[in-house]
Amino acid sequence: MERRKLILKRKSLKLAVILAAFVLLTGIGGSWASYSNTVQIRNPLATEKSGVELVENFNPNSTFLPGETVEKKPFFRNTGELDLILRVKVLESWKDSQGNPVTTNPPDTEKVSKNWTDSWKTDWFLVGDYYYYKHVLKKSGSEGSVTEDILKSLTLSPEVSNDHHDYDYSGLVYELKFTSDAVPADSLSLDSWSGQINGENTKGIAFDWKGLLAP
Repeated sequence: MERRKLILKRKSLKLAVILAAFVLLTGIGGSWASYSNTVQIRNPLATEKSGVELVENFNPNSTFLPGETVEKKPFFRNTGELDLILRVKVLESWKDSQGNPVTTNPPDTEKVSKNWTDSWKTDWFLVGDYYYYKHVLKKSGSEGSVTEDILKSLTLSPEVSNDHHDYDYSGLVYELKFTSDAVPADSLSLDSWSGQINGENTKGIAFDWKGLLAP
């Protein structure tokens, strides 16, 4: 899977940073397909008529300095022939130069600020570990087949420098990952989510497909 790197430099400090290679894992109707930001499908089964891709605007040759901001504007797009309901889990971690997660005294992921859009704050709602899209993601080519941008940019803390950091970030890799599920926009398909989402944990939340949920 392709990984895009941003090189972080300050004086003698050099950090290799992967900022949101944005791995998207999407389950459609019980069959799984894996996409990266280049939409590489590892398992193409059951994706002919249904699919979601994550699209982003990103310059892979950007440099990234402590205290600076890198523009990232990802959004989701329905590429199939079915209307879908979408949910997304956001995961972030630091990895070593070999791509292994740093688990012993892990560095602070809050050193990278996620500058979310207003749409992320208003068009999505959190239940458990997932953010649910409030609208039906319409079939490809239809109005409503794409979401608004969910992220504006990422900012690396100025504390990650030779002069300020208490943790040695040299050679570490930051990764932001979106793991998502999508099901057809009908009550039968939504039954598979009934254990995670119900009337109690969505009380007071307005969303377009609420009527499809079992009472």
